[in-house]
Amino acid sequence: MICGTSTGGLIAIMLGRLEMSIDDCISAYVTLSNRILTKQRPRMSIKGKVQARFDTAGLQRGIKEIITQTVLDENALLKSENGRCKVVVCAVSRESRDVVHFTSYRSRGSSNLFENTKIWEAARATSAASSFFNPISIGIYSEEFVDGATGAIITLYENYGKKQRSSGLECLLRVSSASCQLEREFHLWSLLDQNSWKLRKP
Repeated sequence: MICGTSTGGLIAIMLGRLEMSIDDCISAYVTLSNRILTKQRPRMSIKGKVQARFDTAGLQRGIKEIITQTVLDENALLKSENGRCKVVVCAVSRESRDVVHFTSYRSRGSSNLFENTKIWEAARATSAASSFFNPISIGIYSEEFVDGATGAIITLYENYGKKQRSSGLECLLRVSSASCQLEREFHLWSLLDQNSWKLRKP
C-alpha cells in the first residue's frame, strides 16, 4: 500500500495507481511543478476577491496529461480493485473538516466517492493546498475538498498502522517530497513490525 497527502498524495497516485517508474514519476513531477509553481498570481483579483496563488486550471491540465501519458483515459477512475498496489490519498472536507481517504480499493469510506472519483479528481483534492490552489468539488453531492497536510497523514497512520497485522497488510509506504530534491532522490518510509526504514534512490 502506498499513501500520501498533498505532494505525497500526487506521487503516491503516480507510483501506485498509474504504475509509473520512479524515474518517470520524478520527471513528470518536476515538469509539472516547474510549470505550475514558478509563476505566482496576486492574492487579490482585479475584482477584489481572494484568489489562489497558482494556476489551478493549469495544475488540472498537467495532471490529466500525466494520466494520458500512461495510456489511460484522462477520466479513468481511481478505483482499481484488481490493481497490483493499493493507493490511499488524503484530503479534507471543506465543510466538515473531516479527513477523507480516497482509495483505489473498496473500504469503509464513502461508496459514492469510491465508485465515482476520477484519478485526476483525487490528485487535485489531495494537492489543493489552502491559498495555493482552489478547492475541488467531487461526487454527486459536489462536496468541496482541500489538501490534508500533516494532520491527514497522521490520521492515516493511526487507522492503517494499527490494523496492518490483523488485515494482512505487510507493508505501508508513505511517499513524500519533503526535505529532498526530487531530481536526485525519493524518501520512502516503510512501516513493518512497528519499525521504519528510509529507502533512498541513489
